[in-house]
Amino acid sequence: MKRIITILFLLPLFTRAQDSLWITTDKPGSSFTDGPYELGTVFSVSEEATLLSTRYYASASGSYILHLWSPDGTLLLSHPFTAVVGWNRVNLSSAQYLEAGKEYVVSIYTARAYGSRNNVFATSVTKGILTGLSGRFKAGDVGYPTDIYRNSSYYIDPIVEPIKVFAGNDDTVTLSIDSCGLPAPSVPYTLKSIGPNGLTYEWIEEGDSSFIKSGKEVNVTYNYQGSHLYVLRAKDEAGKIVATTSKIVTVLGNPNDVVGEVLRNGTFRTKGDAILITSPFPIER
Repeated sequence: MKRIITILFLLPLFTRAQDSLWITTDKPGSSFTDGPYELGTVFSVSEEATLLSTRYYASASGSYILHLWSPDGTLLLSHPFTAVVGWNRVNLSSAQYLEAGKEYVVSIYTARAYGSRNNVFATSVTKGILTGLSGRFKAGDVGYPTDIYRNSSYYIDPIVEPIKVFAGNDDTVTLSIDSCGLPAPSVPYTLKSIGPNGLTYEWIEEGDSSFIKSGKEVNVTYNYQGSHLYVLRAKDEAGKIVATTSKIVTVLGNPNDVVGEVLRNGTFRTKGDAILITSPFPIER
């Protein structure tokens, strides 16, 4: 006898747009070969967001290193890449959380060639939730850029979007149980989330079996049929909730389950089945 337990997941849909500072026709006015330099764009976001990738207009083909710096100048990530002349998009291996109102720097380390245009940042540039504040540079080795020259831009373009967190994908598990009615089976499962680095993830199950567990992945076990409502919350370092989503997990029995009973005359019968099995054990009357 087998019982099938099906787990259904309902996920929210997200369609929010990405924001960047420049379009493909924007480009440096002049090119130079007096590197090495660390060249950056200072930017902020008006709401909690995710840095997904960065575009860079390369004046020469070659190897570069992408860096992201926190508001206090701490290096958050380093990502080597190869570029061709023109706009290049550098996708991050993991999305990075950005706090609203804070100034970050996304920069490129170039050993020699680069391009720039003066007075691009005579005033700030705002596109959607993203604001470009200034261009910066540092001559020499890799490091946090702090110098400014004639409000120049070096065309390093952060691509951001409002925070999105996901609570996992649809899935199905199958459970077999002993026809002799042995102890109830259990179904182990891992709740998995997808979201930017730099946040704390907290799962809450509401109802009779409520719990709060932290982590991008949380192990749970199902023993019975029923519905489970999970709320996934993403928090920043200060404990502020910056994104939430939810998922309903429904544990169902197979409608074709065989139901059996032992009769007082010592026989065992199954619903919808004409077979009668005589029990070898005496039945108390």
